[in-house]
Amino acid sequence: MRTRVFALHCVAVARSRVNLWPMKVVGNRIVRRLSAEEALRRAVVLQAQVDRLNPFPRPRGFVFRAKTWEAYETWRRCQANPRLW
Repeated sequence: MRTRVFALHCVAVARSRVNLWPMKVVGNRIVRRLSAEEALRRAVVLQAQVDRLNPFPRPRGFVFRAKTWEAYETWRRCQANPRLW
């Protein structure tokens, strides 16, 4: 029992000293916490940029009522604009 614990300890020490799984780090980034207002402002700007780049037009509001789930799935597969579903 004592030798097994010692062996596990040696493995743990060896792994802590030697980086067995090196990780490549590219650049540096300062991580900071944003306030709720700042995060919302950034999200609105980002969403506006995405809307400008999106090739599909924003659909007007409508309600599609299908009698069955199969009918809904059929309608959904026929739609080219993924914003509709």
